[in-house]
Formats: sequence, structure tokens, C-alpha cells
Amino acid sequence: MLKEIKCEQFAQKTIYLHNGLNVISGDENASNSIGKSSALLVIDFAFGGFTYARQDDILTNVGHHDIFFCHVFNGIGYYFKRNTSTPNTIYVCNDQYEVIEEYSIEKFYSFLLRNYKISHNSLSFRDYVSLFSRIYGKENLNEKKPLDLITGEAGNKSIIRVLKIFDKFDDVEEQKLVKEETARRLKTFKSAQGMKLVSQTLSKKDRIEKEREIEICNTGIESITSQLSSMSVNLSNQQLEAISIQKQQQHILETLLSKQKYKLYRLERSLNLSKEKCVVDTTQLSIYFPTINIKEVDKINDFHERLIGILKTKIISEIKTCKNLISDYNIQMEHLNKDIESILNSKNAVSLAVDNLIKLKTQKDKLIKNIEDSDKYNQYNQDKKTAAENFSVMIHKVLTDIQQQLNNELSALSESVSPRKNSPQFALHESSYDFFIPNDTGAGSKYKSTILTDLSFLHLTDLPFVIHDTILFKNIEDDTIDNIIMNYASFKSKQVFIAFDHINSFSKRTVDILKKCTVLNIAPGGMELYGKSWNIQTNNK
Repeated sequence: MLKEIKCEQFAQKTIYLHNGLNVISGDENASNSIGKSSALLVIDFAFGGFTYARQDDILTNVGHHDIFFCHVFNGIGYYFKRNTSTPNTIYVCNDQYEVIEEYSIEKFYSFLLRNYKISHNSLSFRDYVSLFSRIYGKENLNEKKPLDLITGEAGNKSIIRVLKIFDKFDDVEEQKLVKEETARRLKTFKSAQGMKLVSQTLSKKDRIEKEREIEICNTGIESITSQLSSMSVNLSNQQLEAISIQKQQQHILETLLSKQKYKLYRLERSLNLSKEKCVVDTTQLSIYFPTINIKEVDKINDFHERLIGILKTKIISEIKTCKNLISDYNIQMEHLNKDIESILNSKNAVSLAVDNLIKLKTQKDKLIKNIEDSDKYNQYNQDKKTAAENFSVMIHKVLTDIQQQLNNELSALSESVSPRKNSPQFALHESSYDFFIPNDTGAGSKYKSTILTDLSFLHLTDLPFVIHDTILFKNIEDDTIDNIIMNYASFKSKQVFIAFDHINSFSKRTVDILKKCTVLNIAPGGMELYGKSWNIQTNNK
């Protein structure tokens, strides 16, 4: 726990703190600018916060200064010094606050994590506690979004923080990484398909056809292998088989070539037609129809010309593609013709048989790779779907469990501070959350709900403290305040730090608790945190 804070610039040089409720007490007029929020920021500073060191009014009127503080764990005091000019360095001290060594801020956070027995490796100490240090001037005071650390924070960041605080993040993150990896793997495979490094995915019909072609290859391979092993290779048979294969490929190419030539004819015809002027002659039109709106006709002509321009560009692009395909098919046809001529001129039956065997094996391997690539795509696609479904199920289960814990605790706390009134509720989603009170949109109820949210986390998690400024108590009914103070005082092994005004306005029970737990009284007239208030004008004559 945080036991004490010392500062030579304070009117009260030492602030002694304890487990449970610690009250920074203002006066009965709820005077402003006397140091209540600053005192809370100093406490936050002793827990590794940075906001105090960035307060321009303090630095202007007080200057950079040292804050000394002591944390106690297992009865042992650990003494530190931190200066507002070098907030990233923590000085380790002896019990007389004489410097022994230096800690980086990260090492100090690790020290606090370890000694507060917070074993969540995915969070630094400040990540864990910052949300619950609600002090005027910080950005976590939006009563409608109590899980947001800063104004406009992305919903997924708030959800991730909650998962980490409840120590549920690692399991979810592991499944999320699987989801992301499977999606990335599928995307990479699709890119490889686009670059033709792997085969395209086969339809069911195409796969059956590929398997049939593999069987044909197997039959041919077995026949040639058998002939070679018995040395009964017949030249004419080998030639006929080889030429048959080449003719089949020739037929396929001729069909493709014919289709592309016809397509090219239609495209070139369309291009020629598009060159014909298809706009309306407005001069002739105005002669026969003198009352017609020529401007509207011009608009139509302009639209037609732009449309034709777009179509011409597309047609030209398709003509280019078509001609490239025709050229490729013609080259392939030339190669086939040469292969057939070579077969017919071959005199070595064994050599020809081996060539055919190699070609069939190559063709078979290519077909097998087509199927394997297609199967790989289907597997990657299924892996992606399965990982996404598993993540969705896990995140829903984990968030539902946290949501139920929070809402149950909020319900119990709400009943204790505002009997029979609707309790606040959370609805947690993967990348966002909702926070609401059924049939209650009052500002006081929202701030009360923020307080109850923090107390719920204090009950349910390893959170070691909360800090609440006076702004949270505005507009909350007195009876509710009484009950909130009772809840604050119920914490014995954790710390609650609050700034509070006009203590004597509440019930005797509440007044007794607040006075007993007051660690610092602040008021105008020399009892300000720094012994002065710099928002008062002075007359310089």
C-alpha cells in the first residue's frame, strides 16, 4: 500500500495514508483551486502516473520539485523519490529518503506489479490502474463511457484492457492470432494464384475431369512401361499413340483459336460502329422543330459521346487481349505441328517410347498439382472459417462471463447504495461496449454508475486502489452518497482515495467515517495544498 507522501512545497509536509478509505477533505464552501485535485494527482504520481508532472499552473507557480513517497509490502517499507522535471526516473531511497539507486519507470512498474501480486504479463502497472484514477483534468471522466481511458478511445482498446485486467486476454489472443494467421495464409495463397504461381481452384466438375485425365495418363504409362520392360516396343504403335495425343491437343487449340477469332471479329466490328457519329444534328433538328430545347439535346449528345469513349477504351483493351491469345495459340499450334513431324521422322522406337513416357508423367504430375493446389486452397479456406468461428465462440464466452460478473456485482452494489433503483449494466462486444441504466439517463445516476463500476473492479480483480475526485459526486443524492461512503469504508486490504467537499452536510454516520479517514484538510487562507492559491488577484502598487 501507499503509506506516505512528503513534499517540501506542501503546507502539510507529510501526508500519511492507510489501507481502506483515504479522504482529501475540502471546506464547507466546496472552494475551488485550493489543491484537492492536485493532491489526488500527487497520489497518482506516486503510483507512476504522469499527469501531475504536466500541470502547467503547478510548474509555473511552484516550479519543479521532488515528491517523496513510501510503499509498504509485507510490513517492509520501500522509499522513493521522483522529480517533476525527470518523471521517467524513480530514485530508490533509504528510510531517510537518501538516494541509493535509480529505477527506470518501467522497472518501477514491474516492482509495483510484483509486490501487488498482479501476475498479468500482458499489462504494465499503469495499463492496469490508470483507468481507475479519475481526477479532474484527465480524460477518463466520461460518465457515459466509463471503460474509456481517453476521449474517443476505440472500443476494441477498452475491451482488450478489460480482458487483460480479468486475466482472460492471453487465451483469447492466442485464438485471435490463429484466426489472423489462417486469414493471412489464405490471402497469400490467393495472391500466388493471381500471379499464376499455383493453380486455380477447381470446381467439382473440373476436379472429376482432372481425375479422369490422370487415369488416362496412368493407363498410358503402364502400357509403355510394360512394353519397355519386355522390349516389345513397336515403332508404328508408339508413333500412333504419340500422334494421337498431339492431335487431341491440336483439336483443343483449334477450338480455342476459332472462338478467339470470332470474338475478335465481333470486337473489331463493334469498334468500327462506335466510330460512326451517333449524335443528333442539332442544326437540322432546330430547323424542323424550332421550339425544341437545344441545350438538353446537347447534354444528351455529350453523354453519348462520353459513354462511347468509355466503351471504345474497353473494346480496344479486349481486342489487345484477344490478339495476344490468338498469337499464343498459333505458337502452340506450330510447336504441336513440329512435334508431330518429329514423331513421324523418328526411327528409334525405344527413344520415342521413353519420350512419350516422360510426357505422360509430366502431364500427370501437372494434373496432380492442379488437384493438390485446389485441395490446399479449400483447406486454407476451411481453416480460416474454423479459426474465425472458434475465436467468435471463445470471445463471446469470455466476454459473457466478464459481463455477467460485472453486472452481478453492479446489481449488488446498486442495491446497497440506491435500493430498488435500476442498476447500471454493461453489454460487452468484441470491438465495443454499451453502458446504460434502464429507464434512467440522469447525470447523477451516470456518475454514480461510474463509481460503482470502479468498485466492481476493485471487488472482482487484483486492482489495488481507486482514486475519485469531487466531480464524480456532483448531482448524486445525499442518501446515495452516504451509502457510497459506507462502501468505500468497507475495503480493508485495498486503498480508496477521494477528494470530498462539505463533509458536514451528510448524515452523522457519514461525517464520522469521512473525518476518521481524512488524511489531508485543504481550505483557503493558507491551508491550500501549497499554502497559497494562485487564482486570486493581487494589487501591485
